Amino acid sequence: MFLFDFARVKFELDHGADGGVEVRFLVPPSEKGIGLLEGQLRRLADFAKERRDRGRDDQGDISEYEWDMIWRYHAMLQGAISLAVNGSAKEERTDEVWGMDDDWWVKDGNTNTAADLAWIYPILPQNLSSGAVLCPD
Repeated sequence: MFLFDFARVKFELDHGADGGVEVRFLVPPSEKGIGLLEGQLRRLADFAKERRDRGRDDQGDISEYEWDMIWRYHAMLQGAISLAVNGSAKEERTDEVWGMDDDWWVKDGNTNTAADLAWIYPILPQNLSSGAVLCPD
């Protein structure tokens, strides 16, 4: 599940019948919300152009693992937002969500945004250069 509070957009991605990815909006999207997500796509593209093109060595003391994880997350986020923006073209857009209170995201009945959605990461190696433990026991 993806929840973008600033844009008041909440959606899930699932396998489509055709083998592709299907977007299911849990709250009807709005013009304003989709416009804000389009702005995030531009920001992500600018970030990639500025940072990725310069390479890891130009970013200071960052490990190869961290560099790879940044770009994995970036690609996932950019892909999910792109799917939502493109998928919203098939949806009826309404500004109803902007008239709701701060609990707008519970409209679908799911009041627990993280229920059963936690990712389990492998234990990260200790960063030996700094002595910091990334995943303490």
